[in-house]
This record gives sequence, C-alpha cells and structure tokens, in this order.
Amino acid sequence: MSSAKARWGVIGSGGIAMRRTIPEGIMQAANAQLVAIYDVNQQANRDLAAKLGVKACAFEDELLGEEIDAVYIATPAYLHHDQVIRAADAGKHILCEKPLGLTVAQAQAMLNACRQASVELGAAFMMRFQSQHQAALKMIQEGRLGQMVFARAQLSCWYPPIQGAWRQDPKLGGGGSLIDMGGHCIDLLEMFLGKAVSVQCSSASAPCITWRAAMKSSTSPTWSRNASMSFCPTRTPSDGSEAGSSGRGKAGTSRRWR
Repeated sequence: MSSAKARWGVIGSGGIAMRRTIPEGIMQAANAQLVAIYDVNQQANRDLAAKLGVKACAFEDELLGEEIDAVYIATPAYLHHDQVIRAADAGKHILCEKPLGLTVAQAQAMLNACRQASVELGAAFMMRFQSQHQAALKMIQEGRLGQMVFARAQLSCWYPPIQGAWRQDPKLGGGGSLIDMGGHCIDLLEMFLGKAVSVQCSSASAPCITWRAAMKSSTSPTWSRNASMSFCPTRTPSDGSEAGSSGRGKAGTSRRWR
C-alpha cells in the first residue's frame, strides 16, 4: 500500500456510498484517494464518476484490476460473501458494509479468504468512532463509572414497507432490522463491555414489533447488556446508556423517526 495515500475503489457506488461514505469519508480523508467506482446502475455510476473525477468501471473485475490498495463494498448484504472473496483473491484490502454475510458460515469463509490472501477485512461499524461514543468508552476505561453493571443501546429509523426493498427481505438482507441496524447496537455494547459470551433473545409484536437481545460477557457475568430494534408507530430517538457502580452515562444520536 502507498505510504502517502491508500488508493480506493468502490463496489456499489449508489446508496450509502454515494450519500455518506464517499463524500464524507474517502474524499475528505488526507490519507485516501478514490480511484475507481462500480455499480450495477451504469448511468448513475458514470454520472458520479464524472462528478468526482474518477474512473467508472463497467464490471467488478475491471475495478479489481485497477491499481488500488483497498475496496469499499457497499452492495446488498446477499452479495457480500462472493464479492469479498473475489476482492481478497485480487489482493485488495476490504472495508465491507455490515452484515458481513447472511450467516456465520459465510462470514467465517470471508475471514478465511482474507487471512489466506494476507489482506485486511473490516466491517463498517462507524458508530464506534462517533465522538460521544468515544467519550463514553474513555469514561468506562478510566473507571469513572466504577464497575460496569448495565448498558443499553437503541437505534430507531423510519423505514416503512417498500416494494422490492432488499433490506426488508430476510433472504436478501439477512434478517431484518436487527441484522441491518441492530448490529451497530451490539457492536457498541461489545466495545464498552467486552465480547458477549452468551445471548438471550425475545420478541414482541404489540404495540411495536420489537426484537431484544440480552448479553453477558466475561467482564460482566450478569445479563447486563441489551440491544433492541423496534418498529413502532411513535417517534423515538436513538440512544444508549451505561451504568456502573459509581455513575452512569448516556449518549444519543441525531437519527430519529421522521
């Protein structure tokens, strides 16, 4: 990899890549350079490439053949497995949107392929880098909350049924809102309190469709962490809280029902 700038390619240049990751991440980073992009929507891909001054590739293999160091994969979840393995085989480092795969077996195969190819694989859990979450982590690490006994994370987003939306099809998205968005909650809870060692799950249907997962870790052996995802007819903010023997903290985000 170049010592000055990492040269990036993007597979799936529409959606989240076009809205957020490319303009707010890759294009703003002093140590990154966008080289080429690919999307199944060829016209939109060409338009974006022209706007950014980068190459529009007509095929995935064309992009993987470019002089790039890393590839950002922002396609629907059911495509991740094959695309990550092809990128690893091409010797590219990979940042893949979550979930990595539709099953644990798929994710493990992706990890194995990257290890064999000696390339890095990262999942796009960007919420752990937000300033309020980093501040909460620092408080926990410094012991300012005492012995951690509880943490909760909630992520809310307005996403009504849409015809053809792959995220709403479990066969294509991997399992609905808990997999698509709840992974952020689980990632934050594990960042704060360590890896989960066991999990309990429950669901409810009225007045909200809700999935809840309770976790415990080696550092907190009681059921002290909760991640929840809900479809509710109310306006609820995204937030999280952590409680210790000496205090508690709370962090919220700007993502609300609208």
